[in-house]
Order: sequence, then C-alpha cells, then structure tokens
Amino acid sequence: MRAYHVSKYAGVTAEKIGIHTYKNLFYETLTVSKVRKACWWYFSFQAAIALNQFRKTRYDTSWIIASFQEGLQALFLPDKKNYFYISLSSSSYYSAFFISELLHQQVSFITSNSPLYRPMRYTYLPCASVKLCSAYQEEEMTHYLEKKWIACKDHELWGLEEDIDLDRNSAELKYDIIIFSSAEWARNEMYWREKDLTKLKEGISGKQVLYRLFDEMVLDSVIELKKEKKDLKVILLPHPYERELQQKHEIDPPYLQKLTENGIEYNATGTNSLGFLKNTRTAVAECSTIIFDCWHHHIPAFTFSGKKQEAVFKVDYDTRYLGEYIRYCFDDKEDLKLKLKNVLQNG
Repeated sequence: MRAYHVSKYAGVTAEKIGIHTYKNLFYETLTVSKVRKACWWYFSFQAAIALNQFRKTRYDTSWIIASFQEGLQALFLPDKKNYFYISLSSSSYYSAFFISELLHQQVSFITSNSPLYRPMRYTYLPCASVKLCSAYQEEEMTHYLEKKWIACKDHELWGLEEDIDLDRNSAELKYDIIIFSSAEWARNEMYWREKDLTKLKEGISGKQVLYRLFDEMVLDSVIELKKEKKDLKVILLPHPYERELQQKHEIDPPYLQKLTENGIEYNATGTNSLGFLKNTRTAVAECSTIIFDCWHHHIPAFTFSGKKQEAVFKVDYDTRYLGEYIRYCFDDKEDLKLKLKNVLQNG
C-alpha cells in the first residue's frame, strides 16, 4: 500500500523507493567505503547508548537501535530515495533527522492521514521534505510554520495514504449518511483497545465516556433525523477492531439492536471503510481519522470538537488550527443535527 502511495505521488518506480522499517534490512554489494561508513555509524550509536548509562534517568534505547538499522540501510542503498512514515514510535523521526542531517541523503517525512497536532507539531527536520497526506493538514502546517513549531526544508501536499482503496471503488451515491464507529465501547480507561475479552463480553460500554458520546450524541442525532425523514439511507461502518471481535470472538457491539430498531444498515464485512467514502452525501463520527479523509475528497463530514464535554482531552487536534475545516466540528447534539440537516437539504 505504501509503495503504491509513494509511487503515485513521488513519480518514482518501485525499485527506487526505500521505505524504511527497522524490521527489514536490504543490502547490495559491499565496498570498503560502505564498510567504513557503517563502522563510523555503528560506533556513533554505541557512544549514544553508552552515554545514556551515565544519566540519572535513562532513556529507552530501542529507538536508537531502530535508527541505527535504518541509517545502515540508507548507507547501503544510497541510490534510493528515503521515505519515512510518521508512527507512534519516535524512531522514524530520529532516523529521518540523522539520515538527512548527517548522511546528507534525500529524505521525505510522510505524515499519514492523522492530524499533525499531537505527533508532529514540534518537529525539527531542516534538511528533510515533509509530505502531507490530507488537505486539512495544509491548514495545520501553515499555523505551525508561522509559530515556528515546525522546521523543514519544504513541504507539499500528496494524498491519502490509503488511496489504493479509493481508486479501486466507484463513486456511485448510495447513502445519505455514513456513521463511522471508533469502537469506543471496546476501549479501556486510557482509550486503548481493551484486550480482556471477559470484560468486553460482560460489557464495559456503560462506563466508557466516549461510548456515551457516540451513543447519545452521534447515534441518537442520526436516529432522530431518520424519524423525521423515513427514506433517509443510513449505514454504520464498524471499526476494524469491532470486526475482529465479531468475526473471531463472536462479541457484538452494544448498539446493534438500536440500529435494527431504527432501520439503519450495518456492514461488518472485511471491506475497508475508505471504499465507501464516495458513496455518501455526508458522514459523522465521534472521533475518527476517516472523517479527515472525507474532507480531503470534499465530502462534508462531521467530528466532535472536544468542547463542552468531559472527554475533551481525548481529541487529537485543536480546532484553532483547522482553518476553514472548523465548520465540520460539532459541539453538541443540537449542533450536529443542524449541520447534518443543512447538508441534506442544501447538498
């Protein structure tokens, strides 16, 4: 998927792409020069690990090892262009910095589709290019550059990381509203996926703040609109984790009966939800990156602003930096209903 993404927007053939992952190393014919550089690289990182031992608070060195491996890969493949996708691990950031700054190789740091606010608003990559994956990120980038929170050589807009799923599907209009679930009911107190199946079977949704927001704000808003307009075509697409729980463990989401009672379609097949984006007039979620994907394709889709609720800390973005896209953020149930009505009435 990522090779397709890079090839599509960078205009390079697959054999010229070096997409880095610390799990894989690729080597070509060794030369004395390469071995010498590899040794210098190795001792530099060993020194960093050794210095860490003298600190009162020691850092996790896994990112150092991962960055060393990726730098080694870059040394052995100098004819390839280096592409790093942002991740929860800090190694991709450090690797992009070291390879662009110390090895003086061409590096592109790719943002993926999520907001820049949490993982990237303080980024220092003066010798690397940043590739944005969604249109709304240009608004964020403008603000962060003005505030000097981000330093990079340059930046440009590419497109969605999962474009391959959209390119495969038709744009036939089938639904008025798509509801995207984020599996709020299947998350723990830290909002990570709950892995204790016993807890999930017993039901933890009533204790989960985000699920109450989804159930009482998002789902109820759409149900009320559907009661006003009986022929409204609505579908709910579950989160991948919900599909896994249903298919592997026979654990159903708690909202299924509510959907059936109100004539809302439910699709839990293995199809990627992105394939449905071009099939709807509008979409809504409590908080999901797929809403941002809708914005990139000019589909009016709505997400929770984080205001007026106890779950404000969970939101991964700050509406002050979304520019024109702030109009797609709802504050409460009535605000969401009004926004949905406007789209359905005015197109």
